[in-house]
Amino acid sequence: MMKNDNKDMNAFISRLVSGDRTTWDEFVERFSKLIYKIFNNPGFRFTRDQIDDLFEDFFLEILKKNYRKIRLYEGRNNCKFPSYLRTIATRMAIDRRKELDKKKMMSLHGPVDEQGKYELVDLIPAGCDEPMKQLIDEEERRQLKWTIFNLDSLKCLVTILVTYHKSMKRERLAELLSTSRQNVDVIYKRAKDKVKQMAVKAGAAVNQERETLEWDDDVLVQRDHIAVQDPSMLMDRAVRELDVPDELLIGLLFINAPILEPTPNKLAMLFKSDPDSVIVKVRSVLQKLTKI
Repeated sequence: MMKNDNKDMNAFISRLVSGDRTTWDEFVERFSKLIYKIFNNPGFRFTRDQIDDLFEDFFLEILKKNYRKIRLYEGRNNCKFPSYLRTIATRMAIDRRKELDKKKMMSLHGPVDEQGKYELVDLIPAGCDEPMKQLIDEEERRQLKWTIFNLDSLKCLVTILVTYHKSMKRERLAELLSTSRQNVDVIYKRAKDKVKQMAVKAGAAVNQERETLEWDDDVLVQRDHIAVQDPSMLMDRAVRELDVPDELLIGLLFINAPILEPTPNKLAMLFKSDPDSVIVKVRSVLQKLTKI
């Protein structure tokens, strides 16, 4: 049955790249819900208009250069065609989120004058009661993205849980870590202090220089599978299935992947290990998170 499914999909792809209009309409109808769900993931923080723009851009990207991205699909490592499309869409979403964040930060930190620079008020959405708090939150997220991998693993774990998973009470976190609530507070405060002490630009430059190793396709497929799932359900599964603290930390980094962008080099720095060893550990964790 599986062989027949693969054969049918290959025939479908062949008709698609040949330019058959009926097959294109079927492609759009068949995969629209999947693609829209990816862009609508809360982790990307897109507005409705931004989601609609990305949705349109995805199909334009598929059409580019005579279906070049579709022609590149080979089904390696048992990668199914829908998973391949998820990978394309998720990477587009990550790139768009980076682009939007970069524009916000340029506006926040750039000089304000009459030469076309952005005014601070441009960053404040209409009806926002606490504009400065929102700007500070954006800045803290940007700092965290670059500095969190310089923390030790325990501080990193506590920081992610407290920052991104508000539903987990600190008492529950203390229970998971076999420590006291007071100690969790101390760990989090020390982590925040260290993050504040680090120079954001310097940290970003160091990390960018070290980004020489990418994830293999099978890891990307699993990562993208995680990206379209409900974060709260994933959290429950992570706490239930993963050993603490290292496995849980890896799981949480990938649940928040669009924001924190974990890479082999960053995780190697975090765990004070080599990238190859980290990749083995990541594969094990993702298999536990993505199992049915």
